[in-house]
This record gives sequence, C-alpha cells and structure tokens, in this order.
Amino acid sequence: MKRFLFFLIISFLSLNSFSQVSSTKAAMGETNFKIEDLPRVLLKELNRFRVSKGLDTLEMSEMLQFSAQLSADKMAGSGKDKIEFKTTQKNLKKSGATKRGEELTMKAAVSKGREDYKTEDIAKTIYNRWESYQKTLPIVMNPKYTLVGISCETSDDGKKVFASAVFGGYDITNGGVIYKKQLAIPFNTKSKSLKGPETKFCKNCDRWRNYDVLEKGVYVENGKVWLKYPNAKDLRRLLKKSKDGVAFDIVQREQYINADYNIVDNNLYNKGIMSKVIYKDKLFKKNILVSKDPKVNRKNRAKGIEVELGKFNPKITGPYEVNLIIVQDGRVCKTVTRGYYESGKIDSKTPIGLLPFNNTTGLKPPFEPKSESSIINFTIPFEKNKFDYKTEDIQPFIKALNEPDFIIDGLYIYAYSSIEGDSAANAKLQRKRGESVLGVLQSFQKNKITPTIETKDSWGLFLLENEDGKYASLVAQGKHKAIKTINSDKKLEEELEPILAKERFAQMIMDITYDVSGPKEEKFSKVSFERALKANNYNQAYKIMEFMNKRVAENKYPVSIYDSLKIEENTKTVPLINNRVYYQYQANNTVDEDDESTFDRLLKFESANPILQYNKVYCQLKLDSNAGNQEHQSKVQQTIDGLYGKLDSNLVNGLNIEWQFKIMESLDTMENADALIDACIARIKSFYNIKDASWQNALKLSYVFSRAKDFRYSSTVLEPYLSEPDVNENLVFMYIASASRLQEKYYSRTFARALEIAKSKNQERYCKLFGEPFMTFQVLENPEVKKDYRGTCPDAK
Repeated sequence: MKRFLFFLIISFLSLNSFSQVSSTKAAMGETNFKIEDLPRVLLKELNRFRVSKGLDTLEMSEMLQFSAQLSADKMAGSGKDKIEFKTTQKNLKKSGATKRGEELTMKAAVSKGREDYKTEDIAKTIYNRWESYQKTLPIVMNPKYTLVGISCETSDDGKKVFASAVFGGYDITNGGVIYKKQLAIPFNTKSKSLKGPETKFCKNCDRWRNYDVLEKGVYVENGKVWLKYPNAKDLRRLLKKSKDGVAFDIVQREQYINADYNIVDNNLYNKGIMSKVIYKDKLFKKNILVSKDPKVNRKNRAKGIEVELGKFNPKITGPYEVNLIIVQDGRVCKTVTRGYYESGKIDSKTPIGLLPFNNTTGLKPPFEPKSESSIINFTIPFEKNKFDYKTEDIQPFIKALNEPDFIIDGLYIYAYSSIEGDSAANAKLQRKRGESVLGVLQSFQKNKITPTIETKDSWGLFLLENEDGKYASLVAQGKHKAIKTINSDKKLEEELEPILAKERFAQMIMDITYDVSGPKEEKFSKVSFERALKANNYNQAYKIMEFMNKRVAENKYPVSIYDSLKIEENTKTVPLINNRVYYQYQANNTVDEDDESTFDRLLKFESANPILQYNKVYCQLKLDSNAGNQEHQSKVQQTIDGLYGKLDSNLVNGLNIEWQFKIMESLDTMENADALIDACIARIKSFYNIKDASWQNALKLSYVFSRAKDFRYSSTVLEPYLSEPDVNENLVFMYIASASRLQEKYYSRTFARALEIAKSKNQERYCKLFGEPFMTFQVLENPEVKKDYRGTCPDAK
C-alpha cells in the first residue's frame, strides 16, 4: 500500500512538472507560435493593407512600442484586452510621447486543445479584427499616422496572447515646446480645460460642411477679432448644444521658422494664442446684426451673424494666421485653418460609348472576302440592225445584276435574231453583235476571254408566243413560209415589230470568279451583306458588318458604307440597326440627333432592352440640354439605376458618373445648386472606384468635391495618380489645395511627395503656396515638407 501511494505521489509530481514545462514552453515561444515574431508579422500586414488603400506605410517607433508594452503587460496580467483611453494617454506620457496617439488592442488564443497555432495564424486573427471592425478601421486607415509601436505579451498560463498597437504622427513628439520663451508673445494653454475629440461626440461637427466660409469670415479690426457668417440658421446647425462654441487661435509664422523644430505644444489643442470659448447662447446673443428693438427684428430679421470673438494682442506684429477651434459639448472637435481653392476645367475621360448588341460581335469564324466561283446568267436585248455595242450599252445590264466585281473565266453567248429578214444576213449580224459584246466585256479585265458564240433565230420563241393568238394562222404556215410572208408585207412586219423586238437578244452565260482585290473588296462585302440579310442569315450579316468596321478603321472603306446598307426596321433587324449606329460611332466618335431618334424607334420594338436603353442615355449625355430639369433628371437616373444587374457594372458606373457630371454642369446658375450637387456627389461615392478611373475623371471629380467642400474625398481621388511618371501639373496642385486643409493629410508622406513633385513641375508656383493667400504655413509641421521648402524657396528662412 505504501509503495502504491509513493508511486501515485511521484506520478502526480511528474505530471505537474510536465504541465509547468509545457506552459513555460508556450510562454517562451518554443512552439509553433513565436511571440517575438508577432509584432513584425502584424506590422507587415498592416502596411500591406494600408498600401492597398493608397496610404503610407507605418514605421516602428521605440517610444510608441514602449507605450504598447505597458498596455500589453497590463492586459496579460488582468486577462482583459480592453485599455481605457485615459490609460493610453498615461502610457504615452510615460514613454515621453504626447497624447496625440491612438491605441488598438486584441487578444487571441495561442492553441486549441493539443494544437498550437502558428504565429501567422494568430496574427491573422488580430489584424482581421483591426482591419474590419467599424471602430478600429479608422485608426488603421488614418493617413496622419506614420509611426506605430506594437507589443505582445502572453497570459500567465500561456494560452492567450495580448497585442497592443499604438499609432502616432509627427505630433507624437514635443521637441519644440522647450523653446516657448523664444517667442515674444508665446502660446497659451487655454485649451487645457477642454476635452479631446471623440468620434461619438463630434459626429455633428463632421457632418457640417461650410468651414471654409466660416474661416473666411474671421477678420481683425480695431484690435478685435470678429466672425461674420452669412447664414445664422446654418451656423445653428453646427452649434446646437449649450456647450457647443467657437474660439480663435492666433498662430504666428515665427513659430515655424526654425529648421529643426516648431514652437508648439502638441499636448495642447491650440497652437498659439487662444481666446476663451464663446458658447452657443452667448455667441448668437452678441450678434450685432440683430437689433435690440424687437419690432425691428420682426419686420427685418437678419439672416447673418457678426460677432466679436475677443481681443487681438497688439504686440503681435509679424505674419500670423487665425485658426478657428470648434467645440462640441465641451470637446475640441475641429481646428479650422486657412485654405485655398484651385479652380480649373477639364474634360472627363470615362471610357464609355455606344454598345453593340450582345452576341453580335466576335462571332466565329469571322467573315473574310474570298475569291469564289459562280455562274451568271443574263440577257442583253438588241436593237434592230444594231451590231456595234459600247461600254455604256452593256454596263447597265451588268450593274443590274448587283454582283460584286468579277473576272470572267468562261463566256457563252447565244445570240438570237428575230425571224424577219435574210437568214444569212441575220446570222452574220448575230455574230457581229456577239463579238461586239465580247469586246466590251474584254475591256473590263486583263485576262483574255475565250468565248463560245452561237447564233440562232428565234422561231421557237415566235411559235410559243403566237400559236394561239392573233397570228396563229401565220404560225400555222410553218417557219419558212411565215418568214417569207412577213418579208413580203411591210405593214405586217411593222405590226409584228413589238413582238419581234423581244426576240432580238443575247443570252449570256458566264463562268466567273469574284474579284476581291483592292478596292473591289468593298462592293463584295456590301453585296454579301445584302444577300445574307435577304436570306435571314443574321449571324453572317453581323460578321460582315464587323468586318466592315475593321476595314473602316484601316481607312480601306469609307464611313459612308454604313449608310449604304439598306435595312428594313423590324423586330428581327433591331440588333443590326443598333450595330450600324454603333460602328458609325466607332468611326466618328460622335453621336447626333438622328442616332438618338434611331434608338427611340428601336425602343418601340424592345422597350426593356438594356443595350438600347444604355445607348439612348449615352446620346442624351452628349446631346441633351434638359439635364437641369429635375423631372427629366429623375427619369434618366431611373433608367441608369435599372441597368445595374443587366449590364457590366463598370459600364453602368461610367454612364452614371458622366450623367452626374452633366447634371452638375447644368446646375451652376441655379439657386439650390449646392443641395443638388451634394446629391450627385453622394451618388458618385456610392459606386465610384478610384482605381478604375482616368486621371482626367479624377481631377474633374476633385474640382467637384472641392466645390462641395468635401476636401477629404477631393484629395483622396487624386492620390493614385501622384505616382505616375508624367503626372499632370494641375492635378498635383489640386491635390495640395485639398490635402492642405486636413491635418491628417498634410502630415502624410504622400503630401510631402506631392509638394516635391509640384516643385519639380513649377518651382515658382510651388514657393508661392506657403502662406497667404494660399495654404496654411502650419503644413510645416510635416518635417519632410519643411526640409524641402527651406532648401528650395528663398523666403523660407
């Protein structure tokens, strides 16, 4: 019994020891999972994701990594993967960073049962969450962030790993604050009493658009800072709550003149000399445009607002800018800096146009004109006693055959003469006629024609036509006697002439080979099309028309060949008529009113056909002058929306965006243009794919979005084109104009690269950008921008 208990105790201790070793191995990374590799794998994936979205890559920061490690340790100890915002702020402070960072956290299992996960699998669990979750994605995709610190720690039992990623931009450091005393009028700390921005509290601030008008309304007069805005009702949409308000912040150019630092405190929400916040009620109460007499107000209500925001420090004598700080519910939600507009006009380059019918192009095997043999049989009537025939006598008969050009390989001429006259003379006359016709036909070609000519009288024809009629008695006399009777009676001969005239002719039988060489091919193609159409062989007709398009593109056929194709309009020929207009468009790159009318008629046969609807709308895009009519807009938009799911979405998107452009261009002079343009912009955003666009379209869109005060999208649509080797100068400067209004954009490396490109394109124009009346000089907070500017422009130092 004792031996059994001893064995049991030893076994228990061994198992316990093994369990501890296993846990230690898991914690130390001696399994498939290596904790020391996890931050690197996460960084690689985050950068891959950001690059796919057109954003700068992140670089690992030791300072932020220290902050992340503090969070990872805390999570591993508590077993919870939630870090409060205040804790993130404290950890940033401990690491020597400012509070301008954001943190993402996540926990993941290291194993399941006896299966140990690989490092890559655990990383995937973490980054999939960060890249897809609505609350974390904006942090991952914030263009302001160029630095990150990632740290990971396992739980005590080694079963879970906790990851922290702390993101920051150029304002994560605070090297310039120690030089505050260099300023004659240093910045103050009035924003300390305000809370920082949080998405849920700043939604209203994000929705409001007219910040550029608000900023332009700030002016300094008689030692006071004033705010003038033309629409008080609109401003109330921004300032709704009692703790919503406005303050100004005087930022001096002197704060940005040093090459190595900017004299700002990145832990503050103001950069310069900030005023007190004037909250909503007081702001509107101080409106000097409102009379103190209530009777006057009732009769003449002021639409605008003009209010004193505070005193201007008279000791400020150098260049400065006035920022507006927007407060929402006691939080700093937005800082409005000076901005400027780049204006311009450019034609869009959406790759759209008329469409052919489905299954009518690219058919196999394609049509190719080939030399083919055939037999042609036709008749040439002869005039009485005439035997000399010229080209103009024969050509009408050849033309009436409606045959392609051909080469005669064999010719059989059966020359008939009427029965009157001398038979020997008639035979001689017939041969002369046959030889004369041969001469004309020989003149049409180089190859020598070896004919067979036979002469005959037309007694058999005369017999068939008259044996039962008025001249039956004449026929009954027999051939020779009847001929003798006619020859001896001139009156009878004249009476019979209409009958005899029809019996003087040549029966022509030709063995031919169609001639498709050189310009003769065009006629062959046209005749082949007409024959295919007559035979209801529509597939062959589609092929021939497509071949004609190829030849027109090669300048071998004239564009007019399409007009020469006679096609009856009916249900079966709708695709052919559509394609005829399509191929004409391919040749001319234009549409006209006749084309639009054609589609109107075709839609009567197939009103729900998406190809016809698309082509009709395309014509309206190019020709319509009613785009400003809202009822008309609605009808066309309904047609376009109905094409989704029926045609390639890229084609419909192209049509849709051009229609929005058309509407917006027609709205320039309308009173409610802004609201309608906003609707167009919202529609474009719902389907527009930046990667599939042309730079011309992107630039045109950027102008539109800038006008609508959506500077984020205005700059984003241009970013993919900044890396093109010969990027358009106006596109670069338009990007700078929009991006310089947003700190998250002008903190990016992309913004610095754009300015570098601008410098290479037009250095004089580039140097003028820094300061009034163009972009804010606060873009110099981006060290790459500052370095390049100081090394280039004479007024930079």
